[in-house]
Amino acid sequence: MRFNFLVDAFIDQRVTIITKPEYGIGETFSIDAVINETHANKSLMTDNPIEDGTSIADHIAKQPISIELNGVFSDTPISKNIPFAPLFTAYPGRARDMYDKMFQMRQDFTSFTLITGIKAYINMYIVELAAQRQKGDGLKIGFNAKIKQALMSNIHGGLVGGQAVFDVQHTVVGLQSLGAKMAF
Repeated sequence: MRFNFLVDAFIDQRVTIITKPEYGIGETFSIDAVINETHANKSLMTDNPIEDGTSIADHIAKQPISIELNGVFSDTPISKNIPFAPLFTAYPGRARDMYDKMFQMRQDFTSFTLITGIKAYINMYIVELAAQRQKGDGLKIGFNAKIKQALMSNIHGGLVGGQAVFDVQHTVVGLQSLGAKMAF
C-alpha cells in the first residue's frame, strides 16, 4: 500500500478509498474530482407521551455516519501537484474501469476506509451508487455515491466503527504523522 495517499488525498483535494481485504493489503485509489461531499452525523432521539400528553425524550442513540459524494472519473485525470500524472495514469476506458471498481465494491459489500477533505472514516460501505452521463461528457463518468459507516456492537456493549479515524490537518507534516496513527 502506498502511504503517500494522504498527501494525494488532502493536497490534491481528492477523496481516497482504501479497501480492506480479509487478508493482506487492500487496494488504494482516488476519485479524480469531487464536485461536493456531504457528511451527516445524526442521532435518534425517542419521544414518549406522558399522562398530560406532553412528549418527553428519554433516550438518544447514535446513527451511522453517512457521506454523499458527487464525483467524476476521467480517462485523463489531472493532478495539480503532479503535472505529468496523465502520462502515467491515463488510458482509454479508465473512467469506466474506475467506476466499475466502485460498482463491484457495492455489489460485494466491500468494507473500506474513506479519506475525505474533512475526515477519514473506517468501516464504510457503498449503499447506493448512480452514474451520470450526458452530452459533452467525453471521456468522463460522473457519479453519486451514498456511503454509510457500519456500526457494530462489541462484547463490552460499546459501538465499533462509530468514530472518524482523524481530523484533517492541512499541512504535509501533519498528514504524514496522521498516517502513522491510522487504525484499521
